Amino acid sequence: MMDKLSVSPIVDHFQEFKELPFDFEAFESNVCLLGRKCTIPSFFFPSRESACQAEIDRTAVQLSSLCVALHELPYVRYAAKSHVAEAIAMKFEKRMNSLLRDLKDWKSHDDRAVVIIVERSIDTVAPLIHEYTYQAMLNDLLEVDGEVVQIPKSSKTSADSSGPFTLVDNEALYRELRHEHISLVTQAVVSRFEDFKSKNATAALKGSDNVKDMIAVAKALPQYRTEMQIVINSQTFVLTCQFSKHMIIAETCFDLFDERKLRDCSMLEQDMATGITEAGDKTTKKDLQSRLIKLIKDPALRPEEKLRLIMIYIITQDGIDRDTRKTLFDVGNFTAADEEAVTNLLHLGVTLQNVRDFNILDA
Repeated sequence: MMDKLSVSPIVDHFQEFKELPFDFEAFESNVCLLGRKCTIPSFFFPSRESACQAEIDRTAVQLSSLCVALHELPYVRYAAKSHVAEAIAMKFEKRMNSLLRDLKDWKSHDDRAVVIIVERSIDTVAPLIHEYTYQAMLNDLLEVDGEVVQIPKSSKTSADSSGPFTLVDNEALYRELRHEHISLVTQAVVSRFEDFKSKNATAALKGSDNVKDMIAVAKALPQYRTEMQIVINSQTFVLTCQFSKHMIIAETCFDLFDERKLRDCSMLEQDMATGITEAGDKTTKKDLQSRLIKLIKDPALRPEEKLRLIMIYIITQDGIDRDTRKTLFDVGNFTAADEEAVTNLLHLGVTLQNVRDFNILDA
C-alpha cells in the first residue's frame, strides 16, 4: 500500500503519514472488544489445535494495539494453570517489546496499568445465567446488532414504536442507566420524565406511574412529531426521544421476561449457582433436580433456556451420572446438537459425569 501511495499523484497532497493502532472495537468508554466471535473451539477443542496458535497470535497483536493506543506499558499477569492465558501473555509481551523498538517517540504513562489475562474456563457459569441489569437484559432478550436495538415483531408494542433504536455511549440517560437493575431503570425513566414535564411547558400533560401510560403521554406531547422532524437540535427533541425509547425497550424486556417464564428460570439458576435458596436455606440435589425437570417439561419454555438450565446444573453439581443426563435430555426433548453442546463443556474443564452421583429420576 505504501508503494502504491509513493507513485500516486496524491502523494503531493500529503503533509504527514501516521499509522494508528486501532485494531480493536470500542463501543463504550471503558469497554473494548477484539471483534472475534466463536474463538472458543480454536482455543480449547483438540480438533482445532492447528488454529489455536493463529488465535493466540491475533489476540496478542490486537491487545498490543490497544495498549499502544492508550499509551500503556502494562505489567502482565495471567492465570497460572491456563496454557492459553500463558501463551497469550508471553506472545503479548514479545509483541509489545517489538513494537516499542520501532516507536521511538512513543511514551507510556508513568503509572503503569496491569493486564490480567484469563480465559473462559475460569468461570463457565456466568455466561449462562440471566443477568437483569438493563444493558445485559436487552442484549439477552432483544435483537441487538452493535448499537442498534430492534423490538421483536411479536411484541405488544405498536408498529410505530418498534424501532430500530440506537443506544450509544454518549447518550447521557443510557450511560447512566445501562448497568442498573431493570426495575430501577423504569423508576428512573419515570422520575426523569416527571421532572422534564415539570420544567417544560410543551410536556405539561397529566402523567402516570404506569410505563404503558407513560409511553402514551410521551407520544401525545404537543408538537412531538413536529419536534422530531423539524427542531432536530433542540433539547426537547433529545430528551423526549430518550424517554420514549427507554420506556419502550424496558417495557418490551418486561413483557419477554414474563412470556418466557424467566422468573422461575432465574430463581433456579441462582439457587444452583449459589447453593442457597432465597430464604437462606441450603439447596439439595433432589430438590434442584425436581425443579429442573418441572421447568424443562414446560413446552412454553424455549429450548435455549432449557439448555442453559441443564448446563448450569451439570457445572454446579460437578457432573451427573450418564443415565440422569440422558433422562433430562429425553424429558426436555433436546436435539443431538443440544447434547453435543453440553458434552463440549468438557473442553472447558467441566466435569460431566459424577460416578458417585445417584439417579433419583428412576423413582
